[in-house]
Amino acid sequence: MTKGIRFKHDYLTEVVFRINFSNILKLSGNNKDAAEDFRKSIFKEFPNVHFRFNNNINVTIDIQSGKSQSLMEEGDLTWIFSTEDNKKQIHLNAKSLILHYKKGAYEGFSEFLKDVIKLLDSLSYYMPYNFNFLELRYINQIDDEDICEENIKDFINPSLTDNIIFDLEDGENFSQTVTRLDLIKEDYNLTFQYGFFNPRFPDYTFKKDFILDLDCKKIDMDSVNSNDDIVCELKKMNKFIYKKFKYSTTKKLRDRMELIE
Repeated sequence: MTKGIRFKHDYLTEVVFRINFSNILKLSGNNKDAAEDFRKSIFKEFPNVHFRFNNNINVTIDIQSGKSQSLMEEGDLTWIFSTEDNKKQIHLNAKSLILHYKKGAYEGFSEFLKDVIKLLDSLSYYMPYNFNFLELRYINQIDDEDICEENIKDFINPSLTDNIIFDLEDGENFSQTVTRLDLIKEDYNLTFQYGFFNPRFPDYTFKKDFILDLDCKKIDMDSVNSNDDIVCELKKMNKFIYKKFKYSTTKKLRDRMELIE
Protein backbone atom coordinates (compact mmCIF):
# COMPACT_ATOMS: atom_id res chain seq x y z
CA MET A 1 0.00 0.00 0.00
CA THR A 2 2.95 2.31 0.18
CA LYS A 3 5.66 3.01 -2.35
CA GLY A 4 8.24 0.22 -2.36
CA ILE A 5 5.98 -2.20 -0.42
CA ARG A 6 4.07 -4.93 -2.21
CA PHE A 7 2.52 -8.17 -1.10
CA LYS A 8 2.31 -11.31 -3.19
CA HIS A 9 -1.09 -12.17 -1.73
CA ASP A 10 -3.16 -9.17 -0.70
CA TYR A 11 -6.76 -9.03 0.46
CA LEU A 12 -7.76 -5.96 -1.52
CA THR A 13 -11.22 -6.13 -3.03
CA GLU A 14 -11.37 -2.45 -4.03
CA VAL A 15 -8.98 0.47 -4.46
CA VAL A 16 -10.46 3.86 -5.33
CA PHE A 17 -9.03 7.20 -6.39
CA ARG A 18 -11.43 10.13 -6.68
CA ILE A 19 -10.94 13.76 -7.60
CA ASN A 20 -13.74 16.33 -7.66
CA PHE A 21 -13.41 19.62 -9.52
CA SER A 22 -15.35 22.67 -10.50
CA ASN A 23 -17.92 22.07 -13.22
CA ILE A 24 -16.29 21.40 -16.61
CA LEU A 25 -18.62 23.01 -19.11
CA LYS A 26 -17.24 20.96 -22.01
CA LEU A 27 -18.40 17.77 -20.26
CA SER A 28 -21.75 19.13 -19.08
CA GLY A 29 -24.96 17.98 -20.69
CA ASN A 30 -25.49 14.77 -22.64
CA ASN A 31 -23.18 15.00 -25.66
CA LYS A 32 -21.55 11.55 -25.87
CA ASP A 33 -18.69 12.92 -27.99
CA ALA A 34 -17.66 15.56 -25.42
CA ALA A 35 -15.08 13.24 -23.82
CA GLU A 36 -13.62 12.06 -27.12
CA ASP A 37 -10.15 13.50 -26.46
CA PHE A 38 -10.06 11.81 -23.07
CA ARG A 39 -11.23 8.51 -24.59
CA LYS A 40 -8.53 8.56 -27.26
CA SER A 41 -5.75 9.19 -24.75
CA ILE A 42 -6.68 6.18 -22.58
CA PHE A 43 -8.03 3.86 -25.27
CA LYS A 44 -5.07 1.45 -25.20
CA GLU A 45 -5.51 0.66 -21.51
CA PHE A 46 -9.27 1.23 -21.25
CA PRO A 47 -10.81 0.25 -24.60
CA ASN A 48 -14.39 -0.32 -23.46
CA VAL A 49 -16.82 2.55 -22.88
CA HIS A 50 -20.48 2.97 -22.06
CA PHE A 51 -22.60 5.82 -20.78
CA ARG A 52 -24.90 6.59 -17.90
CA PHE A 53 -27.22 9.54 -17.54
CA ASN A 54 -27.39 11.09 -14.08
CA ASN A 55 -31.04 12.03 -13.84
CA ASN A 56 -32.09 14.95 -11.69
CA ILE A 57 -35.34 14.83 -9.73
CA ASN A 58 -37.01 18.13 -8.99
CA VAL A 59 -39.76 18.11 -6.37
CA THR A 60 -42.32 20.91 -6.30
CA ILE A 61 -45.10 21.44 -3.75
CA ASP A 62 -48.41 23.08 -4.53
CA ILE A 63 -48.88 25.55 -1.67
CA GLN A 64 -52.66 25.43 -2.12
CA SER A 65 -53.15 21.68 -1.93
CA GLY A 66 -49.93 20.73 -0.16
CA LYS A 67 -49.36 17.95 -2.71
CA SER A 68 -45.90 17.30 -4.12
CA GLN A 69 -45.01 16.61 -7.72
CA SER A 70 -41.78 15.03 -8.96
CA LEU A 71 -40.28 15.87 -12.31
CA MET A 72 -37.49 13.77 -13.77
CA GLU A 73 -34.94 15.73 -15.81
CA GLU A 74 -32.04 14.39 -17.79
CA GLY A 75 -28.77 15.42 -16.12
CA ASP A 76 -25.11 15.31 -17.04
CA LEU A 77 -23.61 12.27 -18.72
CA THR A 78 -21.12 9.96 -17.03
CA TRP A 79 -18.62 8.11 -19.21
CA ILE A 80 -17.55 4.69 -17.88
CA PHE A 81 -14.33 3.30 -19.34
CA SER A 82 -13.00 -0.16 -18.48
CA THR A 83 -10.20 -2.57 -19.26
CA GLU A 84 -10.88 -5.70 -21.28
CA ASP A 85 -11.19 -7.80 -18.11
CA ASN A 86 -13.32 -5.10 -16.43
CA LYS A 87 -11.08 -5.16 -13.33
CA LYS A 88 -10.36 -1.44 -13.73
CA GLN A 89 -13.00 1.22 -14.34
CA ILE A 90 -12.97 4.98 -14.84
CA HIS A 91 -16.02 7.14 -14.16
CA LEU A 92 -15.83 10.61 -15.66
CA ASN A 93 -18.40 13.40 -15.60
CA ALA A 94 -18.44 17.18 -15.48
CA LYS A 95 -17.61 17.28 -11.77
CA SER A 96 -15.53 14.23 -10.89
CA LEU A 97 -13.09 11.57 -12.02
CA ILE A 98 -12.98 8.15 -10.33
CA LEU A 99 -10.54 5.29 -10.87
CA HIS A 100 -11.89 2.04 -9.43
CA TYR A 101 -9.79 -1.13 -9.10
CA LYS A 102 -11.63 -4.38 -8.44
CA LYS A 103 -10.21 -7.51 -6.83
CA GLY A 104 -7.04 -8.70 -8.54
CA ALA A 105 -6.24 -5.44 -10.32
CA TYR A 106 -3.92 -3.81 -7.77
CA GLU A 107 -0.20 -4.44 -8.33
CA GLY A 108 1.29 -1.93 -5.93
CA PHE A 109 1.01 1.78 -5.32
CA SER A 110 3.60 2.73 -7.95
CA GLU A 111 1.62 1.02 -10.71
CA PHE A 112 -1.63 2.47 -9.39
CA LEU A 113 -0.08 5.94 -9.43
CA LYS A 114 0.90 5.49 -13.10
CA ASP A 115 -2.77 5.04 -13.97
CA VAL A 116 -3.72 8.08 -11.91
CA ILE A 117 -1.11 10.25 -13.62
CA LYS A 118 -2.28 9.06 -17.03
CA LEU A 119 -5.86 10.04 -16.20
CA LEU A 120 -4.88 13.42 -14.79
CA ASP A 121 -2.84 14.19 -17.90
CA SER A 122 -5.81 13.20 -20.08
CA LEU A 123 -8.14 15.36 -18.01
CA SER A 124 -5.95 18.36 -18.79
CA TYR A 125 -7.67 18.60 -22.19
CA TYR A 126 -10.56 20.24 -20.36
CA MET A 127 -8.73 22.99 -18.48
CA PRO A 128 -9.43 25.30 -16.77
CA TYR A 129 -10.98 23.85 -13.62
CA ASN A 130 -10.24 23.87 -9.91
CA PHE A 131 -9.81 20.84 -7.66
CA ASN A 132 -12.04 20.71 -4.58
CA PHE A 133 -11.91 17.14 -3.19
CA LEU A 134 -9.46 14.22 -3.17
CA GLU A 135 -9.99 10.65 -1.96
CA LEU A 136 -7.91 7.47 -1.73
CA ARG A 137 -9.55 4.31 -0.42
CA TYR A 138 -8.44 0.71 0.19
CA ILE A 139 -10.91 -2.04 1.13
CA ASN A 140 -9.39 -5.27 2.43
CA GLN A 141 -11.56 -8.35 2.93
CA ILE A 142 -9.73 -11.13 4.75
CA ASP A 143 -11.46 -14.14 3.33
CA ASP A 144 -9.16 -17.03 4.27
CA GLU A 145 -11.26 -20.06 5.16
CA ASP A 146 -9.27 -20.72 8.35
CA ILE A 147 -9.49 -17.16 9.73
CA CYS A 148 -12.64 -16.82 11.82
CA GLU A 149 -14.09 -15.24 14.95
CA GLU A 150 -12.31 -17.68 17.26
CA ASN A 151 -8.74 -17.02 16.06
CA ILE A 152 -9.02 -13.47 14.69
CA LYS A 153 -6.65 -12.06 17.33
CA ASP A 154 -3.84 -14.09 15.78
CA PHE A 155 -4.17 -12.00 12.62
CA ILE A 156 -5.72 -8.68 13.66
CA ASN A 157 -4.47 -6.34 16.39
CA PRO A 158 -6.51 -7.25 19.51
CA SER A 159 -7.28 -3.55 20.07
CA LEU A 160 -9.63 -3.80 17.08
CA THR A 161 -11.38 -6.95 18.27
CA ASP A 162 -11.64 -6.58 22.07
CA ASN A 163 -15.08 -4.98 21.76
CA ILE A 164 -16.47 -7.91 19.76
CA ILE A 165 -18.54 -10.14 22.02
CA PHE A 166 -18.55 -13.83 21.14
CA ASP A 167 -19.99 -15.14 24.41
CA LEU A 168 -23.54 -15.38 23.17
CA GLU A 169 -26.57 -16.30 25.21
CA ASP A 170 -28.92 -19.11 24.25
CA GLY A 171 -30.91 -18.20 21.14
CA GLU A 172 -28.47 -15.50 20.00
CA ASN A 173 -26.61 -15.75 16.71
CA PHE A 174 -23.71 -13.56 15.62
CA SER A 175 -24.57 -11.91 12.28
CA GLN A 176 -22.25 -8.94 11.78
CA THR A 177 -20.27 -6.23 13.56
CA VAL A 178 -18.60 -3.26 11.91
CA THR A 179 -16.99 -0.36 13.79
CA ARG A 180 -16.37 3.09 12.35
CA LEU A 181 -13.52 5.33 13.50
CA ASP A 182 -12.91 8.83 12.10
CA LEU A 183 -9.42 10.24 12.44
CA ILE A 184 -8.16 13.73 11.63
CA LYS A 185 -4.50 14.37 10.85
CA GLU A 186 -3.41 17.71 9.44
CA ASP A 187 -5.61 18.27 6.35
CA TYR A 188 -6.68 14.62 6.10
CA ASN A 189 -9.79 12.82 7.29
CA LEU A 190 -9.42 9.04 7.55
CA THR A 191 -12.61 7.01 7.93
CA PHE A 192 -11.61 3.58 9.19
CA GLN A 193 -14.25 0.83 9.20
CA TYR A 194 -13.37 -2.61 10.49
CA GLY A 195 -15.02 -5.74 11.78
CA PHE A 196 -16.77 -8.88 10.66
CA PHE A 197 -18.70 -8.12 7.50
CA ASN A 198 -21.55 -10.34 6.37
CA PRO A 199 -22.29 -9.96 2.64
CA ARG A 200 -25.58 -11.81 3.18
CA PHE A 201 -26.70 -9.95 6.28
CA PRO A 202 -28.82 -10.81 8.22
CA ASP A 203 -28.23 -14.48 7.32
CA TYR A 204 -26.06 -15.39 10.32
CA THR A 205 -25.15 -18.80 8.88
CA PHE A 206 -23.06 -17.22 6.11
CA LYS A 207 -19.27 -16.96 6.61
CA LYS A 208 -18.24 -13.52 7.81
CA ASP A 209 -14.94 -12.02 6.62
CA PHE A 210 -12.96 -9.42 8.54
CA ILE A 211 -12.72 -6.13 6.67
CA LEU A 212 -10.27 -3.25 6.94
CA ASP A 213 -11.76 -0.33 5.01
CA LEU A 214 -9.45 2.71 5.01
CA ASP A 215 -10.88 5.78 3.29
CA CYS A 216 -8.70 8.91 3.31
CA LYS A 217 -10.02 12.27 2.12
CA LYS A 218 -8.49 15.71 1.70
CA ILE A 219 -11.23 18.31 1.73
CA ASP A 220 -9.20 21.51 2.07
CA MET A 221 -7.79 21.76 -1.45
CA ASP A 222 -6.62 25.39 -1.41
CA SER A 223 -2.98 24.37 -1.83
CA VAL A 224 -3.67 21.82 -4.59
CA ASN A 225 -3.39 23.55 -7.96
CA SER A 226 -1.72 21.06 -10.29
CA ASN A 227 -1.45 17.38 -11.16
CA ASP A 228 1.92 17.27 -9.40
CA ASP A 229 0.24 18.55 -6.24
CA ILE A 230 -2.30 15.74 -6.43
CA VAL A 231 0.41 13.11 -6.80
CA CYS A 232 2.25 14.55 -3.82
CA GLU A 233 -0.94 14.48 -1.72
CA LEU A 234 -1.72 10.89 -2.74
CA LYS A 235 1.70 9.76 -1.57
CA LYS A 236 1.07 11.31 1.85
CA MET A 237 -2.41 9.82 2.04
CA ASN A 238 -1.12 6.40 1.03
CA LYS A 239 1.51 6.52 3.76
CA PHE A 240 -1.14 7.49 6.33
CA ILE A 241 -3.32 4.57 5.24
CA TYR A 242 -0.50 2.03 5.28
CA LYS A 243 0.54 2.94 8.81
CA LYS A 244 -3.00 2.19 10.00
CA PHE A 245 -3.10 -1.03 8.00
CA LYS A 246 0.19 -2.19 9.51
CA TYR A 247 -0.98 -1.30 13.02
CA SER A 248 -4.23 -3.20 12.46
CA THR A 249 -2.61 -6.45 11.32
CA THR A 250 -0.24 -8.86 12.99
CA LYS A 251 3.03 -10.19 11.62
CA LYS A 252 1.32 -13.56 11.18
CA LEU A 253 -1.13 -12.11 8.67
CA ARG A 254 1.53 -10.07 6.84
CA ASP A 255 3.71 -13.18 6.59
CA ARG A 256 0.80 -14.91 4.87
CA MET A 257 0.63 -12.02 2.44
CA GLU A 258 4.35 -12.50 1.58
CA LEU A 259 6.13 -9.17 1.32
CA ILE A 260 7.84 -8.64 -2.04
CA GLU A 261 11.22 -7.00 -1.49
